[in-house]
Amino acid sequence: MPAPLRPIAFFLLLIAINQIGMTQDARIAVRFLAFPAHAQPEPVELIISKKETIEINTPGHRMSKTYSVPPLSQIIVGKSGIDEAGNPKFDVYGKAKALPAKEQIVLLLRKGKENSAGFVVLPVNAQKNDFPGGSFMFINASGSQCAGIIGDKKFALKPGQQKLLTPKPNFNGDVCQVSLSYLRQEEKGIRWKLFLDGRWSTDKDMRTVAFFYQHPKTGKVSIAPVIEIIGADIAPPPEE
Repeated sequence: MPAPLRPIAFFLLLIAINQIGMTQDARIAVRFLAFPAHAQPEPVELIISKKETIEINTPGHRMSKTYSVPPLSQIIVGKSGIDEAGNPKFDVYGKAKALPAKEQIVLLLRKGKENSAGFVVLPVNAQKNDFPGGSFMFINASGSQCAGIIGDKKFALKPGQQKLLTPKPNFNGDVCQVSLSYLRQEEKGIRWKLFLDGRWSTDKDMRTVAFFYQHPKTGKVSIAPVIEIIGADIAPPPEE
């Protein structure tokens, strides 16, 4: 007859069983935002298990709806299909390591006009404590170095970099002075070009994802801010 479990071993076994149950029952809230925006963006699929995908929307001017999914080790998007032999296949358009956060915003940076050209996938921690109201997530999706001043914060971003800032307002009414520039080649050499000098709101009920992007024909850099009203479409995962 096997020896009875000691109290501490039995306690550790209970913890292990409980953690397995928590992992199976836990859910995370994920929203998507694709850039550059398309007038009629086509959906893609997100792998949520070895045998299951869900269709997700890829809006560019606003956040997608909230998708409640199991905790993921990777964010993998693409499209299901059938190969020439009649077997199921999945074409991967982009992937990245997922974050441990219960609320995430997944940014899909397009590599071309069609979804099949692929995406750079950037998960962002969207929990309110980590991305609070009044904050700005700047992402350099251009091919130039960009920099700026917003309120009391200064920043510089190389292509592909991102920065989360929570500035203090310069003016009454939770308003910040914003100046944005990028490096460009001119006749006299490489110089900083100021392209925006204005004022943005730092309302605590809003947070902003702002993309630096480059016009494909002119090469000029601009900014595309996407403002989210906190709580407008956030369904927190159920309590564990």
